[in-house]
Amino acid sequence: MNESPAVTAVRMTMGHWIAQCVSVACELKIPDLVADGPRTADELAEACGAHPGAMLRLLRALASLEVLAQTADGKFEATPLSEQFRQDVPGLGPYARFVTGAESWRAWGELLEAVQTGRTAFELVYGMGMFDYGREHPVRGLIFNQAMTCFSVTVADEIVEAYDFSPFHMIVDVGGGQGLLLAAILRRNRSAQGVLFDLPHVVDQATEVLDDAGVADRCERIGGDFFRGVPPGGDAYVMKSIIHDWDDKRAGTILRSCRQAMDEEARVLVVDRIIPERLEPTFVDQRATLMDLNMLALSGGRERTEEEFRDLFESADLRLEASLPTPSGLSVIEALPA
Repeated sequence: MNESPAVTAVRMTMGHWIAQCVSVACELKIPDLVADGPRTADELAEACGAHPGAMLRLLRALASLEVLAQTADGKFEATPLSEQFRQDVPGLGPYARFVTGAESWRAWGELLEAVQTGRTAFELVYGMGMFDYGREHPVRGLIFNQAMTCFSVTVADEIVEAYDFSPFHMIVDVGGGQGLLLAAILRRNRSAQGVLFDLPHVVDQATEVLDDAGVADRCERIGGDFFRGVPPGGDAYVMKSIIHDWDDKRAGTILRSCRQAMDEEARVLVVDRIIPERLEPTFVDQRATLMDLNMLALSGGRERTEEEFRDLFESADLRLEASLPTPSGLSVIEALPA
Protein backbone atom coordinates (compact mmCIF):
# COMPACT_ATOMS: atom_id res chain seq x y z
CA MET A 1 0.00 0.00 0.00
CA ASN A 2 1.42 3.39 -0.98
CA GLU A 3 1.99 5.84 1.85
CA SER A 4 0.74 9.41 1.65
CA PRO A 5 3.03 12.25 0.52
CA ALA A 6 2.86 13.64 4.05
CA VAL A 7 4.21 10.41 5.55
CA THR A 8 6.92 10.24 2.87
CA ALA A 9 7.89 13.84 3.65
CA VAL A 10 8.17 13.09 7.38
CA ARG A 11 10.19 9.96 6.63
CA MET A 12 12.63 12.07 4.60
CA THR A 13 13.15 14.48 7.49
CA MET A 14 14.04 11.52 9.72
CA GLY A 15 16.83 10.35 7.44
CA HIS A 16 19.64 11.89 9.48
CA TRP A 17 18.24 10.32 12.67
CA ILE A 18 18.33 6.90 11.05
CA ALA A 19 21.86 7.41 9.76
CA GLN A 20 23.07 8.32 13.24
CA CYS A 21 21.40 5.25 14.75
CA VAL A 22 23.36 3.14 12.25
CA SER A 23 26.53 5.12 12.94
CA VAL A 24 26.38 4.56 16.70
CA ALA A 25 25.49 0.89 16.26
CA CYS A 26 28.55 0.44 14.03
CA GLU A 27 30.88 2.38 16.34
CA LEU A 28 29.76 0.29 19.32
CA LYS A 29 29.84 -2.90 17.21
CA ILE A 30 26.33 -3.85 18.28
CA PRO A 31 25.71 -5.99 15.15
CA ASP A 32 28.83 -8.00 15.99
CA LEU A 33 27.80 -8.43 19.62
CA VAL A 34 24.37 -9.91 18.80
CA ALA A 35 25.68 -12.19 16.05
CA ASP A 36 26.06 -15.13 18.44
CA GLY A 37 22.65 -14.81 20.06
CA PRO A 38 20.13 -12.47 21.72
CA ARG A 39 21.40 -10.04 24.34
CA THR A 40 19.66 -7.83 26.88
CA ALA A 41 20.05 -4.09 26.78
CA ASP A 42 22.05 -4.22 30.03
CA GLU A 43 24.39 -6.86 28.61
CA LEU A 44 25.00 -4.81 25.50
CA ALA A 45 25.50 -1.63 27.51
CA GLU A 46 28.12 -3.35 29.66
CA ALA A 47 29.88 -4.80 26.63
CA CYS A 48 29.97 -1.39 24.93
CA GLY A 49 30.70 0.74 27.98
CA ALA A 50 27.44 2.60 27.43
CA HIS A 51 24.65 3.98 29.64
CA PRO A 52 22.04 1.20 30.14
CA GLY A 53 19.00 3.43 29.75
CA ALA A 54 20.34 5.20 26.68
CA MET A 55 21.37 1.88 25.18
CA LEU A 56 17.83 0.54 25.55
CA ARG A 57 16.47 3.57 23.72
CA LEU A 58 18.94 3.05 20.86
CA LEU A 59 18.14 -0.66 20.64
CA ARG A 60 14.41 0.04 20.44
CA ALA A 61 15.02 2.41 17.52
CA LEU A 62 17.22 -0.16 15.79
CA ALA A 63 14.50 -2.79 16.25
CA SER A 64 11.89 -0.48 14.71
CA LEU A 65 14.23 -0.11 11.72
CA GLU A 66 14.73 -3.90 11.47
CA VAL A 67 18.43 -3.52 12.12
CA LEU A 68 17.68 -5.66 15.18
CA ALA A 69 14.69 -7.72 16.28
CA GLN A 70 13.18 -7.90 19.77
CA THR A 71 12.46 -11.30 21.23
CA ALA A 72 9.41 -12.23 23.30
CA ASP A 73 11.45 -11.89 26.51
CA GLY A 74 12.71 -8.41 25.56
CA LYS A 75 16.18 -9.29 24.34
CA PHE A 76 17.61 -8.01 21.08
CA GLU A 77 18.82 -10.32 18.32
CA ALA A 78 20.41 -10.23 14.91
CA THR A 79 18.54 -9.73 11.63
CA PRO A 80 19.61 -10.04 7.99
CA LEU A 81 20.12 -6.26 8.06
CA SER A 82 22.34 -6.31 11.16
CA GLU A 83 24.51 -8.91 9.42
CA GLN A 84 25.23 -6.30 6.73
CA PHE A 85 26.56 -3.91 9.36
CA ARG A 86 28.96 -6.30 11.08
CA GLN A 87 32.63 -5.39 10.99
CA ASP A 88 34.07 -8.81 11.83
CA VAL A 89 32.87 -10.44 8.58
CA PRO A 90 32.65 -9.21 4.96
CA GLY A 91 29.78 -6.78 4.58
CA LEU A 92 28.96 -3.09 4.71
CA GLY A 93 30.05 -2.43 8.30
CA PRO A 94 33.23 -0.43 7.59
CA TYR A 95 31.51 1.43 4.73
CA ALA A 96 28.58 2.37 6.95
CA ARG A 97 30.97 3.44 9.68
CA PHE A 98 32.66 5.93 7.36
CA VAL A 99 29.59 7.20 5.50
CA THR A 100 27.64 7.87 8.72
CA GLY A 101 30.68 8.74 10.85
CA ALA A 102 31.67 11.97 12.55
CA GLU A 103 33.62 13.57 9.71
CA SER A 104 30.92 12.92 7.10
CA TRP A 105 28.23 14.02 9.55
CA ARG A 106 29.87 17.35 10.29
CA ALA A 107 30.63 18.02 6.63
CA TRP A 108 27.06 17.34 5.53
CA GLY A 109 25.96 19.80 8.21
CA GLU A 110 27.53 22.54 6.07
CA LEU A 111 25.78 21.50 2.85
CA LEU A 112 23.79 24.75 2.73
CA GLU A 113 26.96 26.85 2.59
CA ALA A 114 28.49 24.44 0.09
CA VAL A 115 25.49 24.84 -2.20
CA GLN A 116 25.45 28.60 -1.76
CA THR A 117 29.17 29.07 -2.40
CA GLY A 118 30.28 26.01 -4.36
CA ARG A 119 32.99 25.35 -1.76
CA THR A 120 33.68 21.89 -0.37
CA ALA A 121 31.89 21.42 2.97
CA PHE A 122 34.64 19.25 4.48
CA GLU A 123 37.18 22.02 3.93
CA LEU A 124 34.82 24.55 5.50
CA VAL A 125 34.66 22.42 8.65
CA TYR A 126 38.19 21.07 8.95
CA GLY A 127 40.28 23.65 7.12
CA MET A 128 41.85 21.02 4.84
CA GLY A 129 40.85 18.47 2.22
CA MET A 130 39.50 15.07 3.18
CA PHE A 131 42.54 13.17 1.93
CA ASP A 132 44.98 15.51 3.70
CA TYR A 133 42.91 15.03 6.85
CA GLY A 134 43.19 11.26 6.49
CA ARG A 135 46.97 11.50 6.25
CA GLU A 136 47.15 13.68 9.36
CA HIS A 137 44.75 11.40 11.27
CA PRO A 138 45.86 7.86 10.35
CA VAL A 139 43.15 6.08 12.32
CA ARG A 140 40.42 7.98 10.48
CA GLY A 141 42.27 7.49 7.21
CA LEU A 142 42.35 3.74 7.81
CA ILE A 143 38.58 3.77 8.35
CA PHE A 144 38.19 5.39 4.92
CA ASN A 145 40.44 2.81 3.25
CA GLN A 146 38.58 -0.04 4.95
CA ALA A 147 35.31 1.49 3.78
CA MET A 148 36.50 1.59 0.17
CA THR A 149 37.64 -2.03 0.37
CA CYS A 150 34.30 -2.99 1.88
CA PHE A 151 32.41 -1.27 -0.94
CA SER A 152 34.63 -2.97 -3.51
CA VAL A 153 33.64 -6.35 -2.04
CA THR A 154 30.02 -5.62 -2.96
CA VAL A 155 30.74 -4.53 -6.55
CA ALA A 156 33.97 -6.27 -7.66
CA ASP A 157 32.30 -9.36 -9.07
CA GLU A 158 29.82 -7.38 -11.14
CA ILE A 159 32.65 -5.23 -12.54
CA VAL A 160 34.58 -8.28 -13.74
CA GLU A 161 31.34 -9.69 -15.14
CA ALA A 162 30.56 -6.47 -17.03
CA TYR A 163 33.98 -6.00 -18.64
CA ASP A 164 36.28 -8.52 -20.28
CA PHE A 165 39.78 -8.07 -18.81
CA SER A 166 41.17 -11.19 -20.51
CA PRO A 167 43.02 -9.36 -23.35
CA PHE A 168 45.24 -7.51 -20.86
CA HIS A 169 48.62 -8.74 -19.63
CA MET A 170 49.47 -5.90 -17.22
CA ILE A 171 46.68 -4.20 -15.31
CA VAL A 172 47.51 -1.08 -13.29
CA ASP A 173 44.97 -0.19 -10.59
CA VAL A 174 45.45 3.55 -10.07
CA GLY A 175 44.35 4.63 -6.60
CA GLY A 176 43.54 0.98 -5.94
CA GLY A 177 43.50 1.23 -2.15
CA GLN A 178 43.90 -2.11 -0.40
CA GLY A 179 43.65 -3.99 -3.70
CA LEU A 180 40.26 -5.67 -3.52
CA LEU A 181 39.17 -4.90 -7.09
CA LEU A 182 42.56 -5.73 -8.60
CA ALA A 183 42.57 -9.01 -6.67
CA ALA A 184 39.16 -9.88 -8.15
CA ILE A 185 40.38 -9.08 -11.67
CA LEU A 186 43.54 -11.16 -11.25
CA ARG A 187 41.62 -14.11 -9.78
CA ARG A 188 39.41 -14.16 -12.86
CA ASN A 189 42.34 -13.70 -15.29
CA ARG A 190 45.07 -16.11 -14.25
CA SER A 191 47.61 -15.09 -16.90
CA ALA A 192 47.51 -11.38 -16.05
CA GLN A 193 49.92 -9.44 -13.86
CA GLY A 194 48.91 -6.44 -11.79
CA VAL A 195 50.30 -3.25 -10.29
CA LEU A 196 48.57 -1.77 -7.27
CA PHE A 197 49.35 1.95 -7.24
CA ASP A 198 48.36 4.28 -4.43
CA LEU A 199 49.96 6.37 -1.71
CA PRO A 200 52.74 4.44 0.04
CA HIS A 201 50.94 4.09 3.38
CA VAL A 202 47.83 2.82 1.56
CA VAL A 203 49.47 0.08 -0.52
CA ASP A 204 51.20 -1.07 2.68
CA GLN A 205 47.70 -2.01 3.92
CA ALA A 206 47.07 -4.36 0.98
CA THR A 207 49.03 -7.42 2.15
CA GLU A 208 46.11 -9.28 3.71
CA VAL A 209 43.72 -8.68 0.80
CA LEU A 210 46.22 -9.81 -1.85
CA ASP A 211 47.41 -12.81 0.18
CA ASP A 212 43.87 -13.98 0.92
CA ALA A 213 43.01 -13.76 -2.78
CA GLY A 214 46.08 -15.78 -3.71
CA VAL A 215 47.36 -13.15 -6.15
CA ALA A 216 50.18 -11.51 -4.20
CA ASP A 217 52.79 -13.22 -6.39
CA ARG A 218 51.24 -11.60 -9.50
CA CYS A 219 50.75 -8.13 -8.05
CA GLU A 220 53.44 -5.52 -7.54
CA ARG A 221 52.69 -2.75 -5.05
CA ILE A 222 54.01 0.71 -5.90
CA GLY A 223 53.58 3.80 -3.76
CA GLY A 224 53.31 7.19 -5.39
CA ASP A 225 51.17 10.20 -6.27
CA PHE A 226 48.91 9.94 -9.32
CA PHE A 227 49.04 13.71 -9.78
CA ARG A 228 52.75 13.37 -10.51
CA GLY A 229 52.61 10.23 -12.64
CA VAL A 230 51.63 6.56 -12.71
CA PRO A 231 53.66 3.41 -13.47
CA PRO A 232 54.28 2.85 -17.19
CA GLY A 233 53.88 -0.43 -19.04
CA GLY A 234 50.24 -1.22 -18.38
CA ASP A 235 47.81 -2.13 -21.10
CA ALA A 236 44.86 -1.30 -18.84
CA TYR A 237 44.71 1.53 -16.30
CA VAL A 238 41.79 0.99 -13.93
CA MET A 239 40.39 3.68 -11.63
CA LYS A 240 37.38 2.80 -9.50
CA SER A 241 35.76 5.66 -7.59
CA ILE A 242 38.82 7.85 -8.17
CA ILE A 243 37.89 10.35 -10.87
CA HIS A 244 34.67 11.27 -9.06
CA ASP A 245 36.71 12.38 -6.04
CA TRP A 246 38.13 15.36 -7.93
CA ASP A 247 37.06 18.46 -9.82
CA ASP A 248 37.63 18.62 -13.57
CA LYS A 249 41.07 20.23 -13.31
CA ARG A 250 42.50 17.62 -10.94
CA ALA A 251 40.65 14.73 -12.56
CA GLY A 252 42.15 15.81 -15.87
CA THR A 253 45.62 15.77 -14.31
CA ILE A 254 45.13 12.15 -13.20
CA LEU A 255 43.93 11.12 -16.65
CA ARG A 256 46.87 12.87 -18.29
CA SER A 257 49.21 10.96 -15.95
CA CYS A 258 47.68 7.76 -17.29
CA ARG A 259 47.82 8.96 -20.90
CA GLN A 260 51.53 9.75 -20.60
CA ALA A 261 52.21 6.26 -19.21
CA MET A 262 50.18 4.45 -21.90
CA ASP A 263 51.14 3.21 -25.32
CA GLU A 264 48.70 3.54 -28.22
CA GLU A 265 47.11 0.13 -27.60
CA ALA A 266 46.37 0.62 -23.89
CA ARG A 267 43.02 1.45 -22.30
CA VAL A 268 41.81 3.64 -19.45
CA LEU A 269 38.93 2.07 -17.51
CA VAL A 270 37.11 4.48 -15.21
CA VAL A 271 34.60 2.83 -12.88
CA ASP A 272 32.19 5.51 -11.70
CA ARG A 273 28.54 6.43 -11.80
CA ILE A 274 27.08 8.12 -14.86
CA ILE A 275 24.28 10.57 -14.15
CA PRO A 276 21.59 10.12 -16.81
CA GLU A 277 20.32 13.12 -18.74
CA ARG A 278 16.80 12.28 -17.56
CA LEU A 279 16.41 11.17 -13.95
CA GLU A 280 13.88 8.71 -12.57
CA PRO A 281 12.95 8.05 -8.91
CA THR A 282 14.95 4.80 -8.79
CA PHE A 283 17.51 3.70 -6.22
CA VAL A 284 20.27 3.84 -8.86
CA ASP A 285 19.47 7.45 -9.81
CA GLN A 286 19.02 8.46 -6.17
CA ARG A 287 22.38 6.92 -5.30
CA ALA A 288 24.09 8.73 -8.19
CA THR A 289 22.66 12.16 -7.42
CA LEU A 290 23.14 11.87 -3.65
CA MET A 291 26.70 10.62 -4.19
CA ASP A 292 27.23 13.71 -6.33
CA LEU A 293 26.23 15.86 -3.37
CA ASN A 294 28.41 13.70 -1.13
CA MET A 295 31.36 14.65 -3.32
CA LEU A 296 30.44 18.32 -2.89
CA ALA A 297 30.32 17.77 0.85
CA LEU A 298 33.46 15.66 1.29
CA SER A 299 36.05 15.77 -1.47
CA GLY A 300 35.21 18.56 -3.89
CA GLY A 301 34.66 16.08 -6.70
CA ARG A 302 31.52 15.24 -8.65
CA GLU A 303 29.59 12.57 -10.49
CA ARG A 304 29.32 13.22 -14.22
CA THR A 305 27.05 12.71 -17.20
CA GLU A 306 28.35 10.74 -20.18
CA GLU A 307 28.90 13.96 -22.10
CA GLU A 308 30.89 15.41 -19.20
CA PHE A 309 33.06 12.28 -19.17
CA ARG A 310 33.55 12.64 -22.92
CA ASP A 311 34.77 16.24 -22.49
CA LEU A 312 37.00 15.27 -19.57
CA PHE A 313 38.64 12.49 -21.57
CA GLU A 314 39.19 14.80 -24.53
CA SER A 315 41.04 17.24 -22.26
CA ALA A 316 43.51 14.41 -21.53
CA ASP A 317 43.99 13.32 -25.17
CA LEU A 318 41.64 10.35 -24.70
CA ARG A 319 38.35 9.47 -26.34
CA LEU A 320 35.36 7.74 -24.79
CA GLU A 321 34.88 4.39 -26.50
CA ALA A 322 32.16 2.64 -24.48
CA SER A 323 30.36 2.54 -21.14
CA LEU A 324 29.08 -0.70 -19.62
CA PRO A 325 26.58 -0.45 -16.74
CA THR A 326 26.53 -2.77 -13.75
CA PRO A 327 23.58 -3.64 -11.48
CA SER A 328 24.84 -1.40 -8.66
CA GLY A 329 24.73 1.70 -10.86
CA LEU A 330 28.46 1.90 -11.45
CA SER A 331 29.62 1.84 -15.07
CA VAL A 332 32.89 0.69 -16.59
CA ILE A 333 33.81 3.60 -18.86
CA GLU A 334 36.42 2.72 -21.47
CA ALA A 335 38.65 5.37 -23.03
CA LEU A 336 41.31 4.97 -25.73
CA PRO A 337 44.13 7.23 -26.82
CA ALA A 338 42.70 9.95 -29.07
